[in-house]
Amino acid sequence: KRAMTYGKRAEDSEGAASPVEDFDWITNNLDMSISCAQNLEEEMARLLTLKSYLILDAKREQKFERITALAGRIFDVPIALVSLVDLGRQWFMSNRGLGGRETPRSLAFCAHAIMSTQDLLVVPNASLDPRFMN
Repeated sequence: KRAMTYGKRAEDSEGAASPVEDFDWITNNLDMSISCAQNLEEEMARLLTLKSYLILDAKREQKFERITALAGRIFDVPIALVSLVDLGRQWFMSNRGLGGRETPRSLAFCAHAIMSTQDLLVVPNASLDPRFMN
């Protein structure tokens, strides 16, 4: 029986290491010093909750467009997003300064934020952070 918590390698019930499959929801470059292990049951519960809101792939709404516009002005940043992390993708309810409505989950800052043990994910310089620099 395979362990349901995933990282670089999983162990079967006999303790032998076996490679972890390439799942869309697995974030392979987590900083484990500030992240919890990824757990299939918790991820399924999170995704079911997200799906229950019935907002994925919805049309743009002015209230969210106002939030991203305001955030961009307040923080003086070129990109502001309201994003939701789905299975395999990060979907944008609203975005300013970034083309498209989604990115692969593997590229998402938010995929790291939902696995963080910290209250706030701070990335001072993404171009120097090994999780995001490529």
